[in-house]
Amino acid sequence: MAYNGYPASYTPYFQPVQPQQNSGLIWVASEDEANRWFVSPNTAVALWNKADKIIYVKSADALGMTSMKKLKYEFIDDTPNTVPQGEFVSKADFDALAEQVKKLLQGDK
Repeated sequence: MAYNGYPASYTPYFQPVQPQQNSGLIWVASEDEANRWFVSPNTAVALWNKADKIIYVKSADALGMTSMKKLKYEFIDDTPNTVPQGEFVSKADFDALAEQVKKLLQGDK
């Protein structure tokens, strides 16, 4: 093998950038950063804003022309909103008790 002046591990040819496979979320700091995010032709990517509850869906067509849509999201609390049994009284029961207390206080005078 002829020596070409480069180390054996060095390849002087252009290496194309391979798109990264993201298994997680892509976080951006602002809409401006989302606008600058590169999207390969015929692909779409979801970019999550770190500060706001916004998701930017940026896509590119076959010619590489990009478009972006914004989605606003909110978290849903799935915990059941149940009233513990036996710890609360109905309004009618409360009013009856209040009337009894009122009569007792009037009788003390």
